[in-house]
Amino acid sequence: MGGVRRPLLTWSSILVCLNHCSSAPLHKDMCVGVVEHDPQGLRVQVLKMRERDGVLVPMRRKVGQLLPSPIGLAMRERRIAEDLARAAGDDRVAQALALADLPGLLALDGPGHERSELIRLENGDWVEVSGRSPDLPEPPELPAGLSTCDVVLVHGPGSEALTLALRDGLNLADGVAVDVAAPDAVARGSLVAAERLRDGIPIWFDFLPKLDTIVLERRQAKSCPLVGEDEDVEGGRDWRSPSPIKMYWPAGGNELRVWLRKEDAAHPRKAPAHIQRAPERNVEVLLHVEQSPAQGRAKLTLESREWAPLRENPAIVRWEDGDEDYRDWKTIIAAESLPPPSIPDRVILSAHRDMWYGANDLAGKLDSFDGHDFAPIAKALTHRSRLFWQSTDPVTAARQYYAVDSDGGRPDGVSDRHWDRLLEILGLAERQFLAGTNRNNDALRVLTWCFHLCPATVWPPVVAALTQEPGPDLAQGWQIIFPQGLGRIAKGGDAFRATISYLNGLPLAWNRNQQACASFLLSRNDDVFACMDRATIEQWAHMVQELMDQQRLNLESRSYIYLPTLIAGLVRWRLVEPTAFLMGEDPLADVLAQGIDQILEAAETTPLTKFVASVVQGYSLVRAYLDDQNVQPDILIRLFDLT
Repeated sequence: MGGVRRPLLTWSSILVCLNHCSSAPLHKDMCVGVVEHDPQGLRVQVLKMRERDGVLVPMRRKVGQLLPSPIGLAMRERRIAEDLARAAGDDRVAQALALADLPGLLALDGPGHERSELIRLENGDWVEVSGRSPDLPEPPELPAGLSTCDVVLVHGPGSEALTLALRDGLNLADGVAVDVAAPDAVARGSLVAAERLRDGIPIWFDFLPKLDTIVLERRQAKSCPLVGEDEDVEGGRDWRSPSPIKMYWPAGGNELRVWLRKEDAAHPRKAPAHIQRAPERNVEVLLHVEQSPAQGRAKLTLESREWAPLRENPAIVRWEDGDEDYRDWKTIIAAESLPPPSIPDRVILSAHRDMWYGANDLAGKLDSFDGHDFAPIAKALTHRSRLFWQSTDPVTAARQYYAVDSDGGRPDGVSDRHWDRLLEILGLAERQFLAGTNRNNDALRVLTWCFHLCPATVWPPVVAALTQEPGPDLAQGWQIIFPQGLGRIAKGGDAFRATISYLNGLPLAWNRNQQACASFLLSRNDDVFACMDRATIEQWAHMVQELMDQQRLNLESRSYIYLPTLIAGLVRWRLVEPTAFLMGEDPLADVLAQGIDQILEAAETTPLTKFVASVVQGYSLVRAYLDDQNVQPDILIRLFDLT
C-alpha cells in the first residue's frame, strides 16, 4: 500500500465547519462559532465565511481559545473513577478501575445514563461495578465574540446526549442559533477537505499571527510590523512577505540581533543571525518573513543586494530557535535605542583683557586714534596670542585669544571708557565704509574683527561687492578681507541667506578665503542651519571632497587650512538631521571619510613638519566625529587654534 501522498494538518474546528457547510445553508460573511468538548475544558474557535470561486471557505482570524474547566472530559473521567471507588468501599476495586473502561465510557455518556462492567481484581476475582453518568458542571464563561456569531456549532467525541447537555448549558445571547454537530463531524469534514485538496479548492484561510521586529531609524529603535493587518494565507500553505523590511548589519559584527514579537506567544524572542565574515561598514540588509501558521513556525531571511556574502548566502533566523526575553516590548525598544550622535559645540573665540592692556595695547591705540587712520586699531584687533603658552595642558597652551570674542563680547577687565571708545570708533568706521571713499580696507578690518559687534549695515555692501564684477573702488586685499570678513560678521536670517547664496554661486573649487567664510558661518552660528537645506549641505560636502583630493597631493599647501574646520561645521547639520555625516547612516560620511583617510595615509609618507602634524591632528579630530567615537566637544575651537 502507498503512503499518504499529500498530508495536510487541519484544525478540527475547520473540519466541523466544513461538514456543516455541506448540509446547512451558510453564506458569505457569516460568522460561525465552534465549541468543542476538550479533555481539559472547552475549546472555542470563531470562523468567518469567505467565498472563493463560488465555494464557501472558513477563515480563522485568531487562535482557538482553550477554556480550562471541570467540564473537560479528562477531569470528568477522573471524577467518575473517584466516585465509583468511593461507592465500592474497596481499595482493590479502586486499583482495578485504573485499567477499566467504565469511567471513560460514563464520561462520554449523557447525564443519568447507567453502565456496569466486570472488573478483575488483583487476586484474580471478578466483581461487577455499576455507575451512573453525572450531570455536567457549570460551563466556563464564554468569550464575548461567541455571542456575535450567526450560528454556533457544538461538537464533542461523546454521545449525542452528552453534547446536547453541553449545548443546553451554554450561556449564549438570545438569537444565536446553536446546532449540535454529529460525533463523526470531524471524520466527515475530513472527507470534504480531501476532496477540496484534490480539486485545488481552498480548505480554509488561516490568520497570520502579527509578527513585529525592532529596527533602528536615525539611531532610535522602533517597533516595525512584519505582517500587514489584513494579511492571510490559504490553509496549509506558507506565506512570504510581499515586500522586505530594511535593516542594517553593523560594521565589524558577525552577529545581528533580531528581536521578534509574535501575537500568539507569551514573550518576545531574541534570535540572532550569524555570518562568517563581518562587513567593514554598516550594510543595508533586506528582511523577508515566511510563516507556516498551522505549524506555528516563522522564518526570517536576511539578504543584501550590495554585500556579496549575504547576497550569495542569506542569513536565516527562526522563531523557534530564539531565546525568550521576559521584558515587555517597550522596555526592549528603549534598551535598543542608541543615543544621538555628538554635535560639535558652537565655537566662541576667546577674548582676554591682556589683548587690550598688554603688549598688544589696543587701549592705547584707541586713545591715540586721530579720527582717520584705522590701521593701528585694525592691527591690534586682528592680533591673537597664546597667552598661556607655558601651561602644561596642551589645549590651554594652544588656546589663542583676541581683543573681542567672536560673539562680539567684551572680555572681563576692560574698562567702560575703553569699551565705549571702541563702540564710538566702530561708528566712525561704519560711516567711512558705507560712504565708499575707502583708500584701504582698514575700516572694514576694524568692523569685521569685532565679529558680531559689527553693525548690521555692513554686510549688504560686502555681499554686493562679492557677487558683482569687482570695480576699481575696491582696495587692494579685498579678495581676503571681504569673504573672510563676511563669515565673521554674518548674523541673522537675511545675512545668513545672502552669505549662503554667495557661496552657492561660486565655482566648486573654493579658495582659502571662501573656505574660511563658510567655516566661520557654520561653526559660530546655530541659527544658520534653519536657512539651509540638504541639497546645499550635499553640494558643499562634495566640494570639500574635491578639495581634499587636491590637498592630498600637496600636504604642505596652506590653501586648505580651513577644510577640517569646514567639515566640522558641516557635521553641525546634525542640529537639523541628527544622523547626518554618521558612518552607516549617511552616505556623505562615507564620502568624507574616504577623503580624510587618504590624506592621513598620504601623511605617513610625507616628512612630518610642524604644519603637516597640525594637518594630521585636525583631520583626526574630524574623523572621530564621522564614527562618533572619542569625539572632542570643543573640536572647533581646537581647530581654529591650529590655523
